[in-house]
Amino acid sequence: MNPNTYSTRQAAEVLDLSQSTVQRMADSGELPSYRTPGGFRRLDAGAVIEYQRTRISSTVTVLTPASSEDE
Repeated sequence: MNPNTYSTRQAAEVLDLSQSTVQRMADSGELPSYRTPGGFRRLDAGAVIEYQRTRISSTVTVLTPASSEDE
């Protein structure tokens, strides 16, 4: 296996999603992928990590302390 790719199962574990969700994302082009001669999907590892990073940054809320004017 190419070390720069993930199977859908591996990508699902990294992204904390179901394997079927990752398969749909690959089929829709949301995650770059290709099929092996045996018909298995392989996803670009860099794209999976970037998707994870984007997903995390879009869900994180940064809390700042209240200023004295807010009290």
